[in-house]
Amino acid sequence: MKKIIVNAYTNRQEIFEYSKLKPSSEFVPSWWKDLPSKPELVNTQEYLGYKLNMRGCPGFVDLYKLGYMLPLWSDLLVEVGAKGDTSYRWQFSDQYSDATVHPDHQRNKFLPDTEYQHIKINAPWLLETKEDLNWAVVPPTWNVDNPENIIIPPGVLNFKYQRQINANLLFKRDKESKIIKIKFHQPLMQIIPLTEKPVEFRFHLISNEEWENRKNAGGYGCIFSRSYYKLKSLMHK
Repeated sequence: MKKIIVNAYTNRQEIFEYSKLKPSSEFVPSWWKDLPSKPELVNTQEYLGYKLNMRGCPGFVDLYKLGYMLPLWSDLLVEVGAKGDTSYRWQFSDQYSDATVHPDHQRNKFLPDTEYQHIKINAPWLLETKEDLNWAVVPPTWNVDNPENIIIPPGVLNFKYQRQINANLLFKRDKESKIIKIKFHQPLMQIIPLTEKPVEFRFHLISNEEWENRKNAGGYGCIFSRSYYKLKSLMHK
């Protein structure tokens, strides 16, 4: 079976050394590993049987056999205002990474800014493949320390027609303002190739000039709306 090659590019040495995308199996959470590997026998007056846990859950085990995780490459602090207060700010520990915001009118006020703050983290990777292959974006819920604070929405990517792999996050507002910390190497998303073919990632450290050339060629605002589909149509032609 022909192998699918995904070329991953970054222009940052520290990212290339310490924050590559890796198989999901390398991000199995520690709380799961600490569970007893065998069911525990419970013998009390009220109950006789085995105490089960998630070590034997096929839905969990099989999930971590699939795809790859994008880890956060720098600690991130996000401050959001209280409910009704749309203020926000963020800071990366590397003093270099950045993010953008999509206002809630773009999602027809679904999870409105008065209740949640959207932030799209600009990942320092560009991914390319010659295969017309969709990848499911799955939120890494089992790896998130505070899932009550953060929503990571699912989606679909195709690295033949787009190269960026940015992470969308929605931070929940509470009665009072709060600061949320996302730690270095926290998975931001799990990407699962929708194919049975084997997949191989090849990582490349490139110059700033080549980074800009690849980034701009991989999708730009050629029209005001739906640029992705316009460029995809042109590539098919």
